[in-house]
Amino acid sequence: MKPTQSLYPYFPLQVRKTKGIWIYGADGKKYLDTFSGIGVSLLGHQHPGILRAMRKKMRTCLHLSNFFQDSDLDDCVSQLSELSGLHGQVLFTNSGAEANEWALKIVKKTFSGQPLKILHFDGSFHGRTTGTLSINGHPEQRSPFEPLLADTVLLPWNDLNSLDNWMEKHGQATGALFLEFIQGTGGVRVLSEEMAQRIRFWQSKFHFYMVADEIQTGLGRTGSVFAFQQYGLIPDILTLGKGLGGGLPLGAVVVNPSLSSSIKPCDHGSTMAPNPIALAGCKVVLSTIPALAEQVSQRQETVRLWLDTELHHVAREIRGKGYMIGIDMGTPLPALVKKAYEQHQLLLNIVQGQVIRLLPPLNISMKDWQRIILTLRKTLGGAS
Repeated sequence: MKPTQSLYPYFPLQVRKTKGIWIYGADGKKYLDTFSGIGVSLLGHQHPGILRAMRKKMRTCLHLSNFFQDSDLDDCVSQLSELSGLHGQVLFTNSGAEANEWALKIVKKTFSGQPLKILHFDGSFHGRTTGTLSINGHPEQRSPFEPLLADTVLLPWNDLNSLDNWMEKHGQATGALFLEFIQGTGGVRVLSEEMAQRIRFWQSKFHFYMVADEIQTGLGRTGSVFAFQQYGLIPDILTLGKGLGGGLPLGAVVVNPSLSSSIKPCDHGSTMAPNPIALAGCKVVLSTIPALAEQVSQRQETVRLWLDTELHHVAREIRGKGYMIGIDMGTPLPALVKKAYEQHQLLLNIVQGQVIRLLPPLNISMKDWQRIILTLRKTLGGAS
């Protein structure tokens, strides 16, 4: 076994090719991919528009460095600024974790040395760097690397009383709140409307910065271009990653103009970001997202009805928004991934040991949705 392999539970599959929602193995079988590279392949595997744009760019360059402005940069910046409605600076990174790391640096710099607190929630996942682990709500991921950044505060998820108690006592000392509107790694737990209202109330009173981590929920995944648009909350900083680069590594930070003045040359940087090939993919992704977000919004009720009809007898709860869905089985099923793979050629992603996380491409057909749901029903029929 190679040393790096111990980090990940690999599928025993040699990939021969991919297309749409399918992964084709060297064993001659094709496998139904329900999580599209953990949400990265927003338009499915090998999307022809993305491939064309990337191949065209590759004839010019593979990498330039940040001493050159790529031809697609202005378009991507303009689209992100407009789609988010923040109309501020857009700063590119290699990944979502780096985007949150950059956001932390912006927040800490604007505190100007004040020991203000940065809030986050249990179950939150904002990355695995030593900075973002400081606002990671999973103790098993944090504890091996402690001590981490000081002045971070963990609050219970969707707990109105805890938030109110904190703000009543320490609101003036609160500098920022990092927020996922749906916790992906945390079990596809959805922010409640009541919690969003309380956050909005306290933010209007104490004016702390809100950092919307939309690395997984953004770019149409929840039925709107960004999930924050469904809650009436306006972030000061928006962080993105996963599908932004069309399948290649790319993250971004979109900053409200009120914070832009605090960002100076050399505050942050990256040799690789934004990579020209990833920018070519980004431009295609951003041009398709508004229409796809509308389609997801229109179809999500039908999909949820199918899921409820076919899986109500085995699932404890089905939750999520748009095409970010968690099927909570209520009990750990350690053999389910293997069973689905071996018996049904179905590729599953499970979080928190018992929640099947569905993240299919946003352009998935309803026929393929039915195929996923019916195959999942067969797989779960004998689950125990």
